[in-house]
Amino acid sequence: MRVGGGNGEAGSRSTRMDHQTDGRRRILFVKLTNTKGSTVESPTVVETSIVLAVENNQPSVPRLK
Repeated sequence: MRVGGGNGEAGSRSTRMDHQTDGRRRILFVKLTNTKGSTVESPTVVETSIVLAVENNQPSVPRLK
């Protein structure tokens, strides 16, 4: 699993985690925000999303011009 850091914005913290199972890579995004500026104290909003990473490992076919 690989974890990325935050975005440095005051009152906001974002993290990205990569995870691979069954040969398929998934990416989890987590974002914590607080309008009062602290992501430790209440009220903190948690937003998450999970996406399936789509990769193309085949080289591109040269196109005719």
